[in-house]
Amino acid sequence: MRTPVLGLAACLALAACGTPDGGTRATPAPVESPDPAAATLADEPATAPDTPKPPAKKPAVVAVAPAPAPSPPAEEKAAKDTDVAAKPIPTAPAEPVKPAPPPPPPPPTSSDILGLTGDEVTSLLGPPNLARRENRSEVWQYAENGCVLHVFMHGTSGTDARVDHLEATDMAGVRSNTDGCLADLAAKTAVLN
Repeated sequence: MRTPVLGLAACLALAACGTPDGGTRATPAPVESPDPAAATLADEPATAPDTPKPPAKKPAVVAVAPAPAPSPPAEEKAAKDTDVAAKPIPTAPAEPVKPAPPPPPPPPTSSDILGLTGDEVTSLLGPPNLARRENRSEVWQYAENGCVLHVFMHGTSGTDARVDHLEATDMAGVRSNTDGCLADLAAKTAVLN
């Protein structure tokens, strides 16, 4: 019963070797069933054992042509044809961004004032509300927002006096935060300048 299957396989193998014009063609490999008995029974028609079988038909030879290359999609072709139109239109240059102004300097503290000359104190806090001179010492008074800042300067002559002490009080003469009072005075001077 295996003879027809082997004969069919031999015909397919010979047919795959060449074509009448000398070229080769691709033919699919025969698929074998995992159970050879099932394949044989499936290929044969159910007949009685004494009935002669009709002669086996020869397989038809089919020429296989290579598949044509796919053409590009219409959108891709249109994009290539209108590549110039796909480029962005130049625009006017943007105005340069102005840098943010630098943050204001931190307010001065009493340690920043110590050692300054009278001219340096005036450039930072403005002219004093009251100035008193005694020998080689000077006391300047600044008043703002309920605080009074006393600036004490000492030197060997009237021109070389430097700040050597600061003290802040409220309007009643009670001591208060020196650096807070100094910050208020510096802010007022910065607004006026």
